[in-house]
Amino acid sequence: MQLRHLERTRRWIADEERREAEHRRAIQGRPVPPERLLEQGPNRGSPPVQVHCGDC
Repeated sequence: MQLRHLERTRRWIADEERREAEHRRAIQGRPVPPERLLEQGPNRGSPPVQVHCGDC
């Protein structure tokens, strides 16, 4: 019975480590946000309405 619990715990740890590694890879693969973003006006060709920081 204890060996079964031990094996289940080891599988759980391996699964958690795999999830954490996938999460780290996903974060590293994200593109760098631009420094600024322009919010366009409601009409085509209208000037930008606001300038946003890239990470807002």
